[in-house]
Amino acid sequence: MEAAQSNSGIAVILQKLDRLSEEVKEVNRSLTDRIDTLENELERKLTEKLLDKMAQSIDRRVNNEMNKIHKSLDERIDTLRADITNELDTLSSRVNSMTDVLQTDQICDRSLNLVFRKVPETVNENIVDKINTIIKDHMHVNDVKASSAKRLPVRGNDPMIPGIVVATFTDKEQRSKILKAKKQLNNSIFKQVFVHEDQSKEERLAAGNLRAMVNAVNRGQHLSIRGNRVYTNQVNRVQTVAPTMVQIVLTMVPIIMAQILNPALVVQDRQVNEVEHRRTKRRLQKKFNVAFDKAVACHRFFLICLLTI
Repeated sequence: MEAAQSNSGIAVILQKLDRLSEEVKEVNRSLTDRIDTLENELERKLTEKLLDKMAQSIDRRVNNEMNKIHKSLDERIDTLRADITNELDTLSSRVNSMTDVLQTDQICDRSLNLVFRKVPETVNENIVDKINTIIKDHMHVNDVKASSAKRLPVRGNDPMIPGIVVATFTDKEQRSKILKAKKQLNNSIFKQVFVHEDQSKEERLAAGNLRAMVNAVNRGQHLSIRGNRVYTNQVNRVQTVAPTMVQIVLTMVPIIMAQILNPALVVQDRQVNEVEHRRTKRRLQKKFNVAFDKAVACHRFFLICLLTI
């Protein structure tokens, strides 16, 4: 009896031990899963933090390197800009110097030149020999020779008129001898040849305008200005009366004013900065127009006074 009770007690204990063992195993599995989960979570967080730190570190390094590169590039650009500015200033000075030298050389060269007009042109001509032949055989100057000569292309509409010849002499004394002897051509086969001083474009324009004014006044014609040139306007009249000296002066007042003001306008226009070129030109043109209008008004006033007298 006691043995049976003892066996049943042992069986109960063994059952409890089995349940306890199962519970322990279950707890162990749960703990293992929990630990694995924590390890994975911890590993993930550590990895993310590590990656963030690595990314931040890389960003800082990249930013530092980029800042260094930008600073270096800025310094190089500033250096290059300064060098280019210096070079441009140097080149500008050289260009201005060369321009001054060229202008001076042109003036000096022109002072030794003479222009021969209507010199007959031949095929394969030696223009230097031709000019020297005219000087020696037809102007009768034996001690002067042109050092060089060139024929310029024909500019007019008449192809029958040969291009002008620009001859250069050694000094001004030789050139003066040719100018004094040019009248000898009137008695030679080259009487159609004209010899005169070499002039700049402005000088030729002023001389042409002056001739137009004098011829127009002598013919009783009206004058007008277009641009910087003087033109004559034909007027039909029943009677043409020779103009008096007062009328000549009064007629030439606005033209002379224009000739005085227009070269000044050109000179001032050359001296302005390129950036303000157009604005300054308009301002100077406006001043010129005002002065010209005043001259025309003065001219009309004197004409009215003259007519009333």
